[in-house]
Amino acid sequence: MLEALIARERSPKALADLAHGTIKASHATLAESLTGRFEEHHTFMCRMRLDTVDYLTVQIDKLTARIALRLAEFSTTEDDEGPGQGTLKPIADTERLDEIPGIGPGTAQVILAEPA
Repeated sequence: MLEALIARERSPKALADLAHGTIKASHATLAESLTGRFEEHHTFMCRMRLDTVDYLTVQIDKLTARIALRLAEFSTTEDDEGPGQGTLKPIADTERLDEIPGIGPGTAQVILAEPA
């Protein structure tokens, strides 16, 4: 919807048609909420913010890839023959931590990055 507004679409019905299934409001309510003024200044500011989000997303992806690479270098599982490992491929440290409820891959990376 934001991209359509930036592209000068102003029809509330056309904008409401772009809604994804996760929006709980009815089509009519959504169209009503999209009625109003969206001028050149709003277009400019919205474009700036979306460009910033896109830039930061790329930066986060680059950092995430670098973190994953560095963690793989420091993994302690090269010759791990611990319980349950047998001849199976050892589980990486981040995967082990990720198995704990409430800890996702990002949190696991933060834990492993903390100095000992």
